Amino acid sequence: MFRVGADTRRPLGLAVVGGLVFSQFLTLYLTPVFYTYMESWQTKLQKRNWRKQAI
Repeated sequence: MFRVGADTRRPLGLAVVGGLVFSQFLTLYLTPVFYTYMESWQTKLQKRNWRKQAI
């Protein structure tokens, strides 16, 4: 079933596939969540700064 040397290439394949899965997860899921939190923090800071300027 396996050819000679296939067992030495398996860790490389796992590392490549694992890297692709991790980078896809990071790009598609964590990045938008991070930007959503940053936007809400920016809004809170702008409201706080506006209140300080109004006083």
